Amino acid sequence: MATRFSALVLLVMTLTIQIFVYPGAWPTHGVWAATLLYLMAHGPGKASLDHWIRG
Repeated sequence: MATRFSALVLLVMTLTIQIFVYPGAWPTHGVWAATLLYLMAHGPGKASLDHWIRG
């Protein structure tokens, strides 16, 4: 539910952890950020609850 908004919130959390908690873990956080940015740009897809509700 609310995939784009949830991805935005998780991206902010990932950036916060990257900056303040584990600054050396950029490869892992980069993968997370790329995935979350993709979800924000393209949405959840047809196999999702969001798509079913919008129907």
